[in-house]
Amino acid sequence: MFYIFKFDYPWGTWHVVEADDKAQARKKAISGSHIPESKVKFWQKKGSLPKKLAGRAMLPPGWRVDWR
Repeated sequence: MFYIFKFDYPWGTWHVVEADDKAQARKKAISGSHIPESKVKFWQKKGSLPKKLAGRAMLPPGWRVDWR
């Protein structure tokens, strides 16, 4: 399953991570960084994507963003 997340800071951009559940997604999001788990914020809306993903390359195959 894919989870879309960002770090809860004003300059955060959205990223995609593949994980079995939200807890694993949270751990993967912060691995190798000093950011606390409490700062990981997940995208809630089903069937839509945030306009500001870190880049199209971050998206899984078959996903696309409507940039209009």
